Amino acid sequence: MKKLFLLLSISLFAVIAYAQLDTESIDRVLLNNKKQLGNDAVMLVYKDDKVVYKKKTSDYFDERARVSIGNASSWLTATLILQYIENGTISLDTKIADYIPIYVPYSKKYITIGHCLAHLTGIEFKKNDNSNSYAAKFNTLEEMVNSYAKKEIRANTGTEFWYASMEINIAARVIEVVTKKRFEQLISQKVLRPLGMKSTSFSPTNGGCVNPAAGAESSANDYLNFLSMIVNKGVYKGKRILSEESVNLMFNIAYTQNMVKHIPDAAETFEHGFGTWVMEKNIDGKPAVVGATDFLGLWGIADLCRGYAMVLFPKKALSDAKKSVLYTLKEKIDEQLPDNTHCN
Repeated sequence: MKKLFLLLSISLFAVIAYAQLDTESIDRVLLNNKKQLGNDAVMLVYKDDKVVYKKKTSDYFDERARVSIGNASSWLTATLILQYIENGTISLDTKIADYIPIYVPYSKKYITIGHCLAHLTGIEFKKNDNSNSYAAKFNTLEEMVNSYAKKEIRANTGTEFWYASMEINIAARVIEVVTKKRFEQLISQKVLRPLGMKSTSFSPTNGGCVNPAAGAESSANDYLNFLSMIVNKGVYKGKRILSEESVNLMFNIAYTQNMVKHIPDAAETFEHGFGTWVMEKNIDGKPAVVGATDFLGLWGIADLCRGYAMVLFPKKALSDAKKSVLYTLKEKIDEQLPDNTHCN
């Protein structure tokens, strides 16, 4: 009986100990790297249905401030697309030319939704084709996606991985055609509002068309809501946003390493799923840490093994992703959290 009491006491102590982080060591790393983060940045950590860490590096930028999140927009868009795959409206094998016929005469009739999500279309995209300045050239998503049809073919569809985040725009356009509704309306109704992401919007602020791949603005608070849904296997505050199967599908790697022709330097140790990156795997080869970044400073990650999420949001774009700072911060968190409760 004494042994049982002792074990229960130890377990209770462990729960209490992990309920709140020791912030001093994390604060030190964050503040020591303040200049690298552009002086104005905010970091949040979520675990067990609450924010267990919050720190801003200045008085001028906090967790409610809205900034452009660049390529991290794609994870939100992938969530919408997976909802329509989940309900059977489309599938990974759906050919985009069935809904966007302009792709047929340009030798792109074999491209599927799955190819778009996995960056396997074979289309020759240029570096800035995913930028909001490129989207500003068009009045509608339809016009922009139709312009992709005329681009050169770099490789046969499904044979090469070339990271080009704008490919998800094609899948988003298919959803518009299927539903006869605008992307902005759909993402708001089915993803942003259910997740309480009141400060997040894809509506273009400088003219042009919506950019599902890289055009969202969001706040640290909002993106943490999204990541908490990922940590909780598709559920946010008791509401089912995605099935657990659909969440797992996000981390599907649809290519082999010998197919990789281009990947950003900051992601060279990662693998790409559907709208997000698999940053680490556990010993069984299953996703352990997944995340999104705009490659200009913003990071949002979900540690599926330790059951927590964290966001690191700078006020402005930086010269690089400061990956080393993120990992140093994550190491300080990992030291305090168990790693064997959520992986099974």
